[in-house]
Parts: sequence; structure tokens; C-alpha cells
Amino acid sequence: MPPMIGQISLFPYNFAPAGWMFCEGQLLPIPQNEVLFQLLGTTYGGDGEETFGLPDLTAAAPPNLHYCISLFGEFGTSTYTYNAIIGETMVAIPSLVARNLLQAAGQSMLNNMYLLLSAYMGTRFGGDATHFSLPDLRSKAPSKCQYLIAVQGDPPNNRARVALFWVRYFFCHINRQLIRCWLAMARNFRYRRIRRSTI
Repeated sequence: MPPMIGQISLFPYNFAPAGWMFCEGQLLPIPQNEVLFQLLGTTYGGDGEETFGLPDLTAAAPPNLHYCISLFGEFGTSTYTYNAIIGETMVAIPSLVARNLLQAAGQSMLNNMYLLLSAYMGTRFGGDATHFSLPDLRSKAPSKCQYLIAVQGDPPNNRARVALFWVRYFFCHINRQLIRCWLAMARNFRYRRIRRSTI
């Protein structure tokens, strides 16, 4: 699943994965990162002509973990649906949007409009028989960032995903076994031909 450009995720590495960069307030050149610049602008620094800044989340990251921002990926718009697990929560820049993501601001949601999320979350953050509430993470979000939560998407225990994994696994495993068998037969056939020609 490709990330959204500008998505911020927490990684347990001492390096940034390919296509990601540490959120340490560094300046980036605009020409090489035009789409990300369109999202961030000069919110986190830079002159807006040649450079722009990334958010500095070093203090917000737990020990030995780093917040990284995606430099490439899908471009979120109001019509774009992020391929998420329902309830997935992420730190995001304010301009990051997708149809199925909402700011986690404690708002009340109708059960019948978000059946899966309601079933999994219950009323642990508030609600009643017809409503449930999202967590209010506004005070927990790093400076100039927000927490977004996926209100629609795949259930966390999606059996279809698990079934697809096993289908792929067995397909690959069986293919490997067939290839090994075919190679063994080819070697055996070649060995017999060589042996016959030497007799």
C-alpha cells in the first residue's frame, strides 16, 4: 500500500526508509520536491522561493524512534480514499486530506453512518445508543500537526486480507516446488543423455 505524500509515520530505525525523510526541521529544495512543497508551503520554515522546511518532531518522538515524512506516494485530495485499516491513526500535516480521514478531535459520529468503526471502538471515548465519539488528540499532536483517524477502510481482522495472504503464499510455494521438480527432471534427463552418449 503506497503512502500518501506528506504522510508522517513513526519508524523504529536509525535511518529513514527509502522515499521517507526524518522530520527534523531541515530545509529541502523546492525544485526536487514541488508536490510536497505545495502541501507544506513555508509552514515549517524556508524562504518559499528555493527552500521549504519539514516539521521538527524530534522532541515528540518516543526514545529510539523517529517520525518520518513520505516524500512520494499518492496525492491526497477530497475525492481520494486512503487505503487504511479502519481506526488507523496518524500524525499529519494540516493540508493532508482524504475522503475517509477525519481529524481526531473528539467529535460525535452517528453509529449507522460508520458501522464498523462504531462496532470496534464502542463508547470508550464517549457516546450513547446512537452515537460514538472519536478520541480528542488535538492537545497531543505535535506543533502545527494534527492526528487523523481513518473512519472507513478495511477491518483490522479482515479475513479477506488473511485469505489473500495464504493464497499468495501457497501459490508462490507451490510454484517454487514445481520449478524445483522441473529443474530436477531436466537435470536427470540431461544426465541420462550424457551418459548414453558416452556409452
